[in-house]
Amino acid sequence: MASVGRFREQMLTCLTVGAELEHALCCQYLFAAFSLKKSVQEDLSWADLETVREWTAALLLVARQEMEHLGYVCNLMTALGGTPHLERASFPYAQGYWPTHLRFELKPFSVESLTRFVEYERPQGVRDEFSRPVERFPHPPSASQRFTEMPMEFEAVGDIYAHIQRRLESCPYDDEALFVGPRRAQIDNELLGNDRRGYAGVNVNPVVDRTSALAAVGQIIEEGEGSTTVCPTGHYQIFLDILRDLVSRPAGFSPARPVADNPCVRPAALAGGAQVISDPFTSRVADLFDGCYELMLGMLYRFSIQSEESPEEMAFLQRMTFFPMMTQIIRPLGELLTELPMGPDHPGLNAGPTFERPRMALVSSHRLGAWTMIRERFQDLSHSCQKLADRRSDLERLQLLAQVLKRLSMLCQGVRAC
Repeated sequence: MASVGRFREQMLTCLTVGAELEHALCCQYLFAAFSLKKSVQEDLSWADLETVREWTAALLLVARQEMEHLGYVCNLMTALGGTPHLERASFPYAQGYWPTHLRFELKPFSVESLTRFVEYERPQGVRDEFSRPVERFPHPPSASQRFTEMPMEFEAVGDIYAHIQRRLESCPYDDEALFVGPRRAQIDNELLGNDRRGYAGVNVNPVVDRTSALAAVGQIIEEGEGSTTVCPTGHYQIFLDILRDLVSRPAGFSPARPVADNPCVRPAALAGGAQVISDPFTSRVADLFDGCYELMLGMLYRFSIQSEESPEEMAFLQRMTFFPMMTQIIRPLGELLTELPMGPDHPGLNAGPTFERPRMALVSSHRLGAWTMIRERFQDLSHSCQKLADRRSDLERLQLLAQVLKRLSMLCQGVRAC
């Protein structure tokens, strides 16, 4: 029997992969949602616009639940003695434990992207008219004695959670030996500021023992990632219904803006299929998006570890990390980018949110240093956004974003550390 230390390391390795999966899925679903058209001025009838709005709402709901799942994975890692994991590779990339045709890519809403989403969320053993043969990476022989033992491959997101569930159910160690993380560092509904569905619709409960750990994994599975049955409200069924509706539409129906695949700002981040935004103004807006995205992740990290934060600091994180950072900053900037040109290298194509690999510069184990950088980042982003807004007075959304960032920056500067 493996030691409790080895069991812990194996579980944390699996959860690290789970965290990267949830993070990457959330970004891809948001990208597709942001790419959808928003008005009848974009060659949509009123009836079609209502359908597109419903599709947007469904994609945002699933993305929000992926954020919820990421919160649960972070809770599980913390409970087992680890730390939250918020990093991932830059898009596009191939997950090393994933079938080869299921790369992680930022692509606009389409039959192709929805088919990929259906495959991500497919329940075990379920097939439909969009199923395709699984192409696998070549893997070395399974090495059950590896220190960081993991399943060497899986067909869908749920396989990793099924593995974690089985390991927890069969774990021979008692709760006191296994769950050694601090209770205060758990994200939960009370901390999120709502005793019902959580802040901004995110519902996360603390993980403190095997029962709550299995409940957390069970919720992730129930919502579509690992289920052996099709749930009417699960992610698989949501995407499958949208895909069936889309393919039934007349030829020429175009619900998405002409958005480029895998846009990026930094050539150093280029991977196979990434495309550099060459329009100078669009590139600066995309860089602003990445800065805001990284700031949100840095705040989420502080929210997760709660390293001696003052009551005022915790209140600020509680009020700002998900809302308004996601709904008033990330989403509007992401949607704005899908209206801006990629540049002369990509005629006729618009850009989109880049979600470039977070540098996590704001992640510091030292509270004073972390909060100093958070305040500085708010100030810098506010000034950058205002400069961009001054250059393009015709972009009303950018004017509003500059006002929101200025207000948030002022609130952050006023937070006191006790």
